[in-house]
Amino acid sequence: DRYQMRDLVLVASFNESLMYSFRRAAPDVLTSFSPLEVAQFLILTPELESLYEPPCPFLQVPPFSGGLAVLTADLVTRAHRLGLYVHAWDVDEQLAETIALDVDGLIVDDPDALKALLETP
Repeated sequence: DRYQMRDLVLVASFNESLMYSFRRAAPDVLTSFSPLEVAQFLILTPELESLYEPPCPFLQVPPFSGGLAVLTADLVTRAHRLGLYVHAWDVDEQLAETIALDVDGLIVDDPDALKALLETP
């Protein structure tokens, strides 16, 4: 607020109650899915897709969680069909494969490696 940057911020948290509290306090600030909301999206059936109301427009996910593949072509397709943006995190070891999934954003630890990959003809 001090720097008038609400429209340039995307808030994410692994803490469910903190995320819900933040959304109530600042409904005009963009947020990403909480871990519980990601889990709910993952188990969403095609039959229920038309009834689904995403909590926010940004689905930020890792490639795997507890041995379960999370970031898949199906997830990206379903998310895009519902108007969601998919950001992938913890993908430094599989940058090319992640980009090929048509994700909307990457959260990386090594931006130089990403830059080098993108500059390679």
